[in-house]
Amino acid sequence: MLSSIFLEKDPVKPHQNKRAYTCGGTGGHVYPIIAIAQELSDTEAIFIGSENREDSHIIPRYGYNFKSITASNNNIFKIIKGFLQARKILKQEKVTCLISSGGYLTLPVVLAAATCKLPIYLLEQNVIPGHVNRILSYIATLTCLTFEESRSFFKTSKLMITGNPVRKQFLEDTQFKWLKEIDRPQLPTMLVFGGSQGARSLNTLFFDHHAHFLSAPECLIHITGKNAFEDTKNQYKKMPNLQMESLSEGSIIKNEKGDIKIILMPYFEKMDWLYENVSWVVSRAGATTLAELLYFSKKAVLIPYPYAKDNHQVFNAEAFIAKGSGKWISEDVLTFDLILDAIHTPFPVLNEDIDKNAREKIAKIIKEGCPCTPKL
Repeated sequence: MLSSIFLEKDPVKPHQNKRAYTCGGTGGHVYPIIAIAQELSDTEAIFIGSENREDSHIIPRYGYNFKSITASNNNIFKIIKGFLQARKILKQEKVTCLISSGGYLTLPVVLAAATCKLPIYLLEQNVIPGHVNRILSYIATLTCLTFEESRSFFKTSKLMITGNPVRKQFLEDTQFKWLKEIDRPQLPTMLVFGGSQGARSLNTLFFDHHAHFLSAPECLIHITGKNAFEDTKNQYKKMPNLQMESLSEGSIIKNEKGDIKIILMPYFEKMDWLYENVSWVVSRAGATTLAELLYFSKKAVLIPYPYAKDNHQVFNAEAFIAKGSGKWISEDVLTFDLILDAIHTPFPVLNEDIDKNAREKIAKIIKEGCPCTPKL
């Protein structure tokens, strides 16, 4: 059965211009693909993703049609099932092309698109490409790279340096609505977060040194990650000499004078507003986070996740520092004092030549079709 599918000669014949999107299950894969869908708003979009990961929660909130399939990174029967499900969706929806941001969840969808003879555009966010994208680049129409350093990992010439797209619109979630209304002091503010999944080591480090923010002329906005929020909040509740108020999906912590000095949240969607209202950022070095930091010209101290596959966050951090205003610290030597030293010493001069048009550039390529011989 599968052999006959791959030998099928006739492509899907669409009656309308409908594009399909697929991505991995975390925010780092989800948000670049949403950015492209937002730019290509002239056509209907359909997302194909996982049954129970972050993409299944995030994408519908942006108003897109989302269909889930079975997926696995090691179970061949589940991969085949997901392939057949994805192929059925592509044919029923009469899709005209597929845009994928990588991850094992995208494998069956991209293979299904290939058997339907659809144009396939891959987005690669990291300096060291994911193994799935490396394999799928052979059958892709074009692979869009964020970093020049990624080129050597591919064996195909169908590559183009485009940058990593940043969302055109960010959702105004519940946290945003109360955060913009509270009476925060007009002080330099540090934003700390560990990506969509949070970061336990950063959560622990900043809780252990919360007293700094209670007394210093600085504030802290700390996004803990959904899974760690309740534990972090409960730790603060046990601390004397501070006042804590729980609001809608967040908490504010005041010093003895009643000044708001620390804001805790499990998650935050409208990151553009946060970037524009903080002085410094401390974060992991996920590719989507770095794209947003560059786009909004933020000073950042990066703590690469030490267990990332192929240590790719270290390479991301080094590429970011070469382009933007930032420093990075290895987690195995990380201390709070090192972060303060990094923030309060001069940052490198921001590279004003940073290309911030990745979203528009990729959308134009998809609209006009990939050049037969892309300029490399």
